[in-house]
Amino acid sequence: MTAKDERSRGVEILTEIFSGGRNLRVKEPRAFHNGYSYYFEVTAYDKVTDFCLSAEVLEDMEGTPGYKQHANKFARAIGPC
Repeated sequence: MTAKDERSRGVEILTEIFSGGRNLRVKEPRAFHNGYSYYFEVTAYDKVTDFCLSAEVLEDMEGTPGYKQHANKFARAIGPC
């Protein structure tokens, strides 16, 4: 699997985590710094949360359980009450 494929899979995993069972919508991420970082925007009704992740984190998302656990915690924290 190439680094680009791993990044795409990382974006898919994050989108699944944020969208799964929650009223959160994830916009298509934007790449910055020649693809070394990615800007995400998550919305829940009128609430907007944005964050950036490095390409390295996205590439490691599938194989690193801790990243998924933290993403789940973050999604719960920003989700609608």
